[in-house]
Amino acid sequence: MLQLTLKIDRHRRPTAVRIFPTSNSLRFILPDPAPRLNESVWPTGDGLLPRVTAATDDTGVALSLPWPYALPHEVKERAYGFDIIVRKLFVRSASRSLAPGVVLVEEETGLPEGRQRTIVVRASAGSARLELLNRRGPALEATSALARRHRPLVAVNGGYFSPRDGFALGLVQAGDRILSGPFHARTALHLSQEQPSLARAGVHPWILLPGGESAEVDQVNVLPAAADGLSLFREPWPARSGSRGDDQSLELAMSPDGVVLGMGPRDLGLPPGGWLLHARGARAVWLADRVRRGNKIQLHDPTTEFWGRSGDALGGGPELVQDGQVRIGTDERFRSDITRGRHARTAVGLSRDGGLILLVTAQDRPGDLGMSLEETARALLRHGAWQGVNMDGGTSSTFWTAGSVLVGQRPDRPVANALGLYASGHREEVQDPRDGLGAEP
Repeated sequence: MLQLTLKIDRHRRPTAVRIFPTSNSLRFILPDPAPRLNESVWPTGDGLLPRVTAATDDTGVALSLPWPYALPHEVKERAYGFDIIVRKLFVRSASRSLAPGVVLVEEETGLPEGRQRTIVVRASAGSARLELLNRRGPALEATSALARRHRPLVAVNGGYFSPRDGFALGLVQAGDRILSGPFHARTALHLSQEQPSLARAGVHPWILLPGGESAEVDQVNVLPAAADGLSLFREPWPARSGSRGDDQSLELAMSPDGVVLGMGPRDLGLPPGGWLLHARGARAVWLADRVRRGNKIQLHDPTTEFWGRSGDALGGGPELVQDGQVRIGTDERFRSDITRGRHARTAVGLSRDGGLILLVTAQDRPGDLGMSLEETARALLRHGAWQGVNMDGGTSSTFWTAGSVLVGQRPDRPVANALGLYASGHREEVQDPRDGLGAEP
């Protein structure tokens, strides 16, 4: 609470105080006869508002409290003048229906150091479904652009990506096809038509050589290739692998049916409809001893063989909620700029009965604090989450509905993919599963 005291000469005391609240200030007018204030500057001891100054104008004395967001307030009349009380600690909430079973909740919580502003969409079981919104080609697209094309009721940004080259960083699965492989078995959102679920993604295709030997692929569409590892590159990866090999590297350019068309140490061109294998260290030596140009290599990548899940999936992390309890996935090997401190956050929650929760907490207006991972987890729990996962955040965090961005940068930041919520009976447009594709987060 912030309290300001106005001491006024009782002979010039006004009969009322008029208050004009705006989105970023409170303006108090003490009408004529203009009072004579004993002090015109008040130190407040507050970091957001260190001092307040009063000035006399044609209407009387005007006292403005510049604040980055609206605050609850009251004015109490005293024998010596007035006390203006501004309350920094508050909770405000408003909700509205978007579709049958789908509710949008706007929350605002005042803290001593600022506010937390969050938008949540709750969809009851069976009232809506969640789908992956993929871009067309390698170029990043804003969440709002993806939403306008795919026509969901609500869209939020999706998984991690490299802003430098646009590559997805983490699992992106369209149908039974892996567009981008997972990192460190991080938590992924599996978008089953029956009921979405969370799982630690471990999806690794494998190859079968002409002599009958096999090897598991370590990474799919991920740079840099793992040391002593075997990486697979294929569409929607760009025209060349972009790998930076060395004397212990071997790269194979493969036709669509697995015939070795070319061999080299690095950065080969991706054959149309084909794929590339990049091996390093011991794997490169092993492969060089067994494969020649013109040989045929079989590629096997049934996703159900590894984690039992077909359909769309999107990697995120870390995990936030497990079995109705806060459970931060500390073993998912994220950088500290993601795991520590408050930031804009995007998260997905699943209720125990199959409902969906989309949450975006803002940091796009003055005074916005964002949330820590634990605060985000607790917000999901308040809205009924039984499971929950963090997605990409910071300047990527975007909430879109009804043709406009409610939370996020203006214009919103281009991203690698997004998540769309479709309510039952809501108009939609069929998406192309071929749409879509690094420094690691």
